[in-house]
Amino acid sequence: MNRYFIIVIFFLTASLLLSASTTKKIYIFYGPYCCVDCFKKMKVSSDSLLKNKIVDSVIVISRTRNNALLKKLIKRDVSKLFPDYPIIFEYIDEDDPWPPKDLVGGFFGKYNVSITPTVLFFNGDKETFISYQTLYKYDFNLIKIIKDKNILK
Repeated sequence: MNRYFIIVIFFLTASLLLSASTTKKIYIFYGPYCCVDCFKKMKVSSDSLLKNKIVDSVIVISRTRNNALLKKLIKRDVSKLFPDYPIIFEYIDEDDPWPPKDLVGGFFGKYNVSITPTVLFFNGDKETFISYQTLYKYDFNLIKIIKDKNILK
C-alpha cells in the first residue's frame, strides 16, 4: 500500500467520522460497474432530501488510481449525473478486477461494493449502508428507504 493511499484514507476516514457526529450526510458510491439510469432516479430523491433539509449534504465517492486523467474523466461523468454534489476519491494502487469483486481497502472494500450505486447514510454516530440490491428493490427512492428503515431519526 503506498503512502498516498494511506494518507487519503486517513483524511477521508477522519472527515467522515468528524462530520458524522454533527450532521446527516449521504455518500453515494460511484464506480465503473454501474446503472446510470439508477443514479438519475437517486438524483431526484437526493435533491428533495436536500431541499427539505432532511439531510445536510450529499457527497459522491469514487475509487480510482491516483491519476489526474482518470480523476478528470470520473469528475466529468459524475458531474453529468450530480452537477451540484462534491466528489471525493478513494485512491488505490492498482486497477480493481473487472467486474469489481472482493475489493480490498477503503470504503468500497469495507462494504464489499461491486455494482453501484450504493449509499452510505450518516446520522450522528449512526452509519447505515444500503446495497445496490436494496436500492433496486426500492426503485432507488432514497426517501422511501429512509422512511421504511427509519434511518435518519
